[in-house]
Amino acid sequence: IPDSTEAPWSAIGRVNFASYAQRFHCTGILISDRLVLTAAHCLYKGQNKAWIRAEDVIFAGGYQRGRAVAASPVRRYFLAKERPLVGGPLMFVCQVFLVLMVPVEDLVRS
Repeated sequence: IPDSTEAPWSAIGRVNFASYAQRFHCTGILISDRLVLTAAHCLYKGQNKAWIRAEDVIFAGGYQRGRAVAASPVRRYFLAKERPLVGGPLMFVCQVFLVLMVPVEDLVRS
């Protein structure tokens, strides 16, 4: 098992979602000091046909075995390029802007 506290693994993390009704998570990767790339289906509630609010999302960088090197709430996110799936709805690759509460240099240091 790679050490998630060391580069390049520390840039991989967990995108956590929590609201009064549900909790779940997906994987995300830090691509700059405030930008995380994750899959759109992670941010879309199919049963409600609604996008998750940015304020309900937290990125935990270098996450492994219940611990993270650093964590930050999400300020906002935007959808990148549309791509139709065969036999299904349109899905997107989403980029999520973060406001980190700890220095991000610790996560992206090579």
